[in-house]
Amino acid sequence: MHEFLENLYPKFDKVFKNSVKMTEVTVFSLQLTTKCALIMTNKSIYLLKKSFFGGVKAINFPLNKIELKVTGNELKIIADQYDANIKILDNRKVSLLNMALEKFIQFKNKPQI
Repeated sequence: MHEFLENLYPKFDKVFKNSVKMTEVTVFSLQLTTKCALIMTNKSIYLLKKSFFGGVKAINFPLNKIELKVTGNELKIIADQYDANIKILDNRKVSLLNMALEKFIQFKNKPQI
């Protein structure tokens, strides 16, 4: 059930595959910038960020513990003890992100099994 998948850069893809549980199904994946990717599974949101030294770190948020909002060309992520603003310079990526966030809202409002 791959709803909306964009190819991630190889380092990001490797970190995501090592972070995601086998029971999770990827709903969407977006390489937002050269330093950041956003992936949603049926259970979590993964924010993958490139560090200053070139490594990639995965931050995992349960769907019910995160808010995502797009304002103009900026993604705002709000979670327990975590806030981030990510500028997205590519208008096509902003459009794709808006479509993906519709899926996020559907999954977030759906009862978890």
